[in-house]
Amino acid sequence: MDSASLLDRDFDMALAQLDIQVAPEGIDRMELAKSIYEDFLDAPHVKRDWKKILDEDLKENRKIFGR
Repeated sequence: MDSASLLDRDFDMALAQLDIQVAPEGIDRMELAKSIYEDFLDAPHVKRDWKKILDEDLKENRKIFGR
Protein backbone atom coordinates (compact mmCIF):
# COMPACT_ATOMS: atom_id res chain seq x y z
CA MET A 1 0.00 0.00 0.00
CA ASP A 2 2.04 2.90 -1.28
CA SER A 3 0.78 6.47 -1.40
CA ALA A 4 -0.09 6.30 -5.12
CA SER A 5 -2.25 3.19 -4.66
CA LEU A 6 -4.06 4.88 -1.77
CA LEU A 7 -4.79 7.97 -3.84
CA ASP A 8 -5.87 5.98 -6.89
CA ARG A 9 -8.68 4.16 -5.10
CA ASP A 10 -12.07 5.42 -4.04
CA PHE A 11 -11.51 4.37 -0.43
CA ASP A 12 -11.73 6.35 2.81
CA MET A 13 -8.51 5.39 4.54
CA ALA A 14 -9.10 7.82 7.42
CA LEU A 15 -12.38 6.08 8.21
CA ALA A 16 -10.70 2.68 8.03
CA GLN A 17 -8.04 3.86 10.48
CA LEU A 18 -10.71 5.19 12.81
CA ASP A 19 -12.60 1.88 12.65
CA ILE A 20 -9.49 0.08 13.89
CA GLN A 21 -8.76 2.66 16.59
CA VAL A 22 -12.24 2.66 18.10
CA ALA A 23 -12.98 -1.05 17.79
CA PRO A 24 -14.64 -2.10 21.03
CA GLU A 25 -13.09 -4.51 23.50
CA GLY A 26 -13.45 -8.08 22.32
CA ILE A 27 -13.24 -7.28 18.60
CA ASP A 28 -10.30 -8.98 16.91
CA ARG A 29 -8.53 -6.04 15.28
CA MET A 30 -6.56 -8.30 12.96
CA GLU A 31 -9.77 -9.78 11.56
CA LEU A 32 -11.26 -6.31 11.26
CA ALA A 33 -8.13 -5.15 9.43
CA LYS A 34 -8.39 -8.09 7.01
CA SER A 35 -11.97 -7.11 6.23
CA ILE A 36 -10.99 -3.48 5.71
CA TYR A 37 -8.11 -4.53 3.46
CA GLU A 38 -10.50 -6.61 1.34
CA ASP A 39 -12.75 -3.55 1.03
CA PHE A 40 -9.71 -1.55 -0.05
CA LEU A 41 -8.82 -4.10 -2.72
CA ASP A 42 -12.42 -4.08 -3.98
CA ALA A 43 -12.61 -0.27 -4.09
CA PRO A 44 -12.81 1.12 -7.62
CA HIS A 45 -9.78 2.76 -9.16
CA VAL A 46 -10.04 6.48 -9.81
CA LYS A 47 -7.62 8.51 -11.86
CA ARG A 48 -6.99 11.86 -10.27
CA ASP A 49 -6.78 14.96 -12.43
CA TRP A 50 -3.83 16.54 -10.64
CA LYS A 51 -3.87 19.67 -12.78
CA LYS A 52 -7.49 20.31 -11.86
CA ILE A 53 -6.85 19.60 -8.17
CA LEU A 54 -3.85 21.94 -8.09
CA ASP A 55 -5.71 24.66 -10.00
CA GLU A 56 -8.61 24.46 -7.52
CA ASP A 57 -6.19 24.62 -4.59
CA LEU A 58 -4.46 27.64 -6.10
CA LYS A 59 -7.81 29.38 -6.55
CA GLU A 60 -8.81 28.63 -2.94
CA ASN A 61 -5.43 29.81 -1.63
CA ARG A 62 -5.85 33.08 -3.51
CA LYS A 63 -9.24 33.59 -1.83
CA ILE A 64 -7.77 32.94 1.60
CA PHE A 65 -4.36 34.56 1.30
CA GLY A 66 -5.06 37.14 -1.41
CA ARG A 67 -2.24 36.15 -3.71
